[in-house]
Amino acid sequence: MKRVLAVGVIALLPALAMAEKPHVSMLHLQKGIFEDPECETDDDFPDACLSDCDISYPVVDGIEHMPNQKALNKKWEQKGEQQRCAGRKVAVGLTADRMPNVYKSNYDVLVNDGVLLSFAENTYTYGTGAAHGIGGSEGVIIDAKMGKELGTGDLLDMSKANELNEYLLDQMEKDERVFDDIRETRAKEYSPFISDKNREFTLMLKEDGLYAQFGVYQIGPYSSGEIDYLIPREFIAHPHILKRMDEKEQRDAQR
Repeated sequence: MKRVLAVGVIALLPALAMAEKPHVSMLHLQKGIFEDPECETDDDFPDACLSDCDISYPVVDGIEHMPNQKALNKKWEQKGEQQRCAGRKVAVGLTADRMPNVYKSNYDVLVNDGVLLSFAENTYTYGTGAAHGIGGSEGVIIDAKMGKELGTGDLLDMSKANELNEYLLDQMEKDERVFDDIRETRAKEYSPFISDKNREFTLMLKEDGLYAQFGVYQIGPYSSGEIDYLIPREFIAHPHILKRMDEKEQRDAQR
């Protein structure tokens, strides 16, 4: 009987570990076609007062530090409200030949393992008459227990900032998606992509590691989109990210 109970407790441990993860839901703030009554149109841009909007943001529950959880949810709510489209919702849809403005904002959960919670904050905007829209993502990495948003010094070994900058330049030099002037000059005319004073990329924590991600037009043409590079373990300071990388290497070795 004792043996059965012990096995039962062991079987419950994974479920208990999963229960400690914060719960993340997405609140849809606004979706549809909206018309701004204070806007004026002309013959060249008849759809300039219309906006195709799709705005959502995360709501997190289960973080142990309740004040920080409340602050995070409030921050996302306020950001969503700032992105809300003006005007009234148009009851009917639009035909394919119409060209309204487009505003989209949403979040993807990339990692949620009970220790770290990682999001990609995605945005896309298009202005009527523009050649194309612009999309992008920003990384948000949070201590899942304390609800603290982690910064550069929490994630990277800043004593090796110069070496990380050189590593990124090495990757760009052999990457055909990158602007030729960066590849040919190793960006000597630019400030470093990372130093003790600045960081010119977003940090994106995905299942397979921590990435340095550069936005559209930042280091390459529009056709290249966002460009990211996996950061090697020697530049990473956060112990749990290192642990995740070790576990991934072990899994890969067993395949």
